[in-house]
Amino acid sequence: MILRQVNPTDVQVIYEINSGIQAFPWTKKALEEEMQNSQFKGWVFCDKVNITGYLFARLGDDVSEIMTLGVSQHHQRTGAATKLLNQLISLGRDIILEVSDNNEGAVTLYKKMGFKIFNIRKSYYPDGSNALCMKLNIANPQ
Repeated sequence: MILRQVNPTDVQVIYEINSGIQAFPWTKKALEEEMQNSQFKGWVFCDKVNITGYLFARLGDDVSEIMTLGVSQHHQRTGAATKLLNQLISLGRDIILEVSDNNEGAVTLYKKMGFKIFNIRKSYYPDGSNALCMKLNIANPQ
């Protein structure tokens, strides 16, 4: 298994994974634009041949924000998402994210990794689900 920084040639595969697993997937253009953001940092997780997961984040002055994280359906629950999260955690910044309360697998993973809910945005997503705003305190533990 390989964890490496994302590069522009990875966008098509990331788009395909994202489209297959997300209730509200990103467009290919949005993924490409995100990679052009000056605060962008991203990684892909690969098996011997293929990209199986990805993490896109924005690194602010004192906090990182997870923009999108995903693992292909056939590779979920293999530790790929944990390894991607640990890569971001290793930067030593607090981390924030938003996740649908309908995404039970992701919510469970984030809680297991120590993320705490600090806000709920009611009916945030098009399907009426709530956005859970979560934070992992690393740089400033409470």
